[in-house]
Amino acid sequence: MSDNNKELQKFKENQIILENLPELVNNSDVPAEGLLGVNNVTDLLAAFAQYLEISKRIGSNTKACYLSNVKQFLIWSNKLPYAIQNVTNTQILRNLVICYEKALSSTDLAQNSRALKHASVRKFFEFFGFMHEDYNLDLRKCFSPDWISTADQNAYKKQARINADVFNAIKEQADLGDINDKWIFFFLAFGCRRSEITTVKVNDIDMLNKEINVYQPKTGSTKKFPIPVWLTSDDVLNRKHIFLIYNTSKKCAKTRGTKKVSEKYIWLKVKRWIAKTEFKNVDITPHSFRRYMINSLLRQGASDSNISKVSGHSGTAMISKYGYDISLESNPIIKNNQVKY
Repeated sequence: MSDNNKELQKFKENQIILENLPELVNNSDVPAEGLLGVNNVTDLLAAFAQYLEISKRIGSNTKACYLSNVKQFLIWSNKLPYAIQNVTNTQILRNLVICYEKALSSTDLAQNSRALKHASVRKFFEFFGFMHEDYNLDLRKCFSPDWISTADQNAYKKQARINADVFNAIKEQADLGDINDKWIFFFLAFGCRRSEITTVKVNDIDMLNKEINVYQPKTGSTKKFPIPVWLTSDDVLNRKHIFLIYNTSKKCAKTRGTKKVSEKYIWLKVKRWIAKTEFKNVDITPHSFRRYMINSLLRQGASDSNISKVSGHSGTAMISKYGYDISLESNPIIKNNQVKY
């Protein structure tokens, strides 16, 4: 038995082979004959494409990404060599996925790029399992975070950062505005999400105990904040309003204070404030204040559990992803390539 056949036999027996794995190559570098082998890449892709066409909630860009990544995976499988038709149970697929992760880890791809390729391959085996129901593949076990790269959801969001100078410059602009501007800045400074700011009601303010109860639509819970120092009297609160934040435009005169503003309204406020400062070219969003608040508390030595109570996170795992060290080189987020800056 040749060495290749021996290796293939080991693989069929569910033994993971992590030595001498073939490298991943770009699809454009593969000649037409490279699409043939133990797997007919063209035929498999055509069948997979038909499956994607009948799948719901998958856009054209996502389909193109799936097909491109799966094509690369199938070409790699031909070089292994391993026929996809031999993936007859969960254990075999798990071992193949572990080998694939090893190959991906040998590239210079970032964590989230590798995770996207795994997501594509998982979708392919969803199709494969659909075509071979008797195989009963458990995709959750096969693509477990214990042995593959998983995506950091925050990496796909623009993580704009602000410093004290930018923060104070924006505060000056908010202070020049009306009571509405002051309230919006107050909640942003406390790291509130836009969904929370737009739903704060006038009756959520407890003047007796000098606190504000803020409902969190994302978690379904409530958090408390002290009332701002400038709120010295109940007189500034319009008791005819339902919502504390209201749209001041003329077209909203009839529903002012009785209908909550859109989250875009908060976003536009921030853009208008920053545009009036010397930092008008700094690209920030309302979420930047949330990051700034968490990072400030981290630098002051506050515990992750206390910060999560203020930020409204259900746990402490996200805190490290929002914060960053003064020295970026020693920041674990930077070193582990968890967030795209």
